Amino acid sequence: YSFLTVNATHSIAATFKIKQYWIATSVTGGNGSITASATADHFDDVVITMTPDAGYLIDVLTVDGVAKPKASTYTFKSLSAGHTIDVTYKAGYTITVTTGDNGSVSPDGEVEVDDGATQIFEINADEGYAISEITSDGSTQYYPPWQTSTSFETNPVYSNFDFEVTFQTRTFYIAVNEYNYSEGSVDNAGEVDYGTDRTITVKPMPGFLVG
Repeated sequence: YSFLTVNATHSIAATFKIKQYWIATSVTGGNGSITASATADHFDDVVITMTPDAGYLIDVLTVDGVAKPKASTYTFKSLSAGHTIDVTYKAGYTITVTTGDNGSVSPDGEVEVDDGATQIFEINADEGYAISEITSDGSTQYYPPWQTSTSFETNPVYSNFDFEVTFQTRTFYIAVNEYNYSEGSVDNAGEVDYGTDRTITVKPMPGFLVG
């Protein structure tokens, strides 16, 4: 505003408001929801939440037309412009993997599987350990104390479920060759845990020597 050829006292007042931007959200194809479209203030952090319906997973997430890694939330940081965000869902489920100490499972964490597909897990024990139990969707398989690795394929997946693996100390067996019990004895043979010591005692009967 310009005061022209000022020859008297004047006053002027102004008010300001923060700039706002429009965040447009959408779901392509249904089967889930997303935080509703809304305006947000300049420099705000805006969190958008994607929630699939039961039996569905996030398939594609795009922000301003650019594909982004799949996630249940997306944050626009220090907002300085308007944006669009769109999500597409697909049929599928989540396997939650729990790994015990002394070994590894791949993949791990929250594993997404398409509806009706199977999932293969690679399981490996650390040195000195072996697989103990694998529980998949409530069904448990037990393993001998010398098996250190395996590939495990689930049944076709039609629901969310847990997949759990535990490990045990690896064991070995000290066997005693045949001998005449009337001439002596060999004690303390049998199973031995990995990394431990085992003393075998050989006791000849009177009148005999260890040959």
